[in-house]
Amino acid sequence: MNELRLLSSLLIGVLLGAVFFGGLWWTVQRAMSSDRVALWLFGSLFLRTGIVLAGFYLACGDDWQRWLAALLGFGLARVVVTRVTGSPARTPRQRRATMQLSPDNLVFWQYGLFKLNATIAYTWGLMLVLALGSHR
Repeated sequence: MNELRLLSSLLIGVLLGAVFFGGLWWTVQRAMSSDRVALWLFGSLFLRTGIVLAGFYLACGDDWQRWLAALLGFGLARVVVTRVTGSPARTPRQRRATMQLSPDNLVFWQYGLFKLNATIAYTWGLMLVLALGSHR
């Protein structure tokens, strides 16, 4: 019976990973042709993260073994989605023309040498959500 629960957690992790990483791929495709790239990316990030966190919590509860199985499935889904949606081989000229997206390039505030970029803001936001969610 326990093996069946672990297998179901693994499969739920694969499903959630497919939703998360497939949704990321879909969002990037849509955002690049939109005038509101940041809205697409932020909205998708919060929606995908919310779906995955709620799915993990509902599927795994407080059983660490089920969490581990679900996270393994999530990681497997990342590998599969990355391979399925991978970009075709490109010429060197096409590689140079590729847009580089990084949250480090999105600076919200700067004072001298100090920068508050999207990477730091996302990390602080996630830590806040996790800290507030851990209180019972």
